[in-house]
Amino acid sequence: MVRVTTGCMWSGKSAALLAVVRYYLSSPQPIRVEAYVPSTAGVAVIRSRDGSPSLPAKPVEDKDFHDLSFREDHLKYLVVVSECQFLGPGLASFTARHMRSHDVCLLLEGLSYDSDHQPFGPLLEITSWGCPTTTLYACCAVCRGRATHTYHRGPKGAQVQVGDSGYEPRCEPCWLMGRQWA
Repeated sequence: MVRVTTGCMWSGKSAALLAVVRYYLSSPQPIRVEAYVPSTAGVAVIRSRDGSPSLPAKPVEDKDFHDLSFREDHLKYLVVVSECQFLGPGLASFTARHMRSHDVCLLLEGLSYDSDHQPFGPLLEITSWGCPTTTLYACCAVCRGRATHTYHRGPKGAQVQVGDSGYEPRCEPCWLMGRQWA
């Protein structure tokens, strides 16, 4: 099974991901949790801004997913991948291999679009396969409406910019207005 959580920055994706992990861990059935973050994130933990307990994670490169497999030890595996936008076809291939597995549950979280609202990472491809997807929204930093876009304050740069500084959630009209004035 695959579950995807996506949305703009500051929408609570990590908090939602960690809540699902806590739910699975509270089950009486034994489960093994394998958590991953892209090595470009510069951290080895999945944490949210709401104060939820964090989850240790292994830094990985996209190519690492090509060879990733799990032992047949009669345990269910919960594979958690945060910040999926920094990964690519390796994660998509891994997801395709395990989509119908009864022993592996994949929880994927990340942005679908960059600050130019261009597709970012593998999540749009993965969600097109029909997996259950939760899209979260933030509060627009300008008008307090429903934010669906990530806006980058400052000069345009490379698509992959790690970190929160310089980014804010915006609704589409405020995002468009900001792009006109930039």
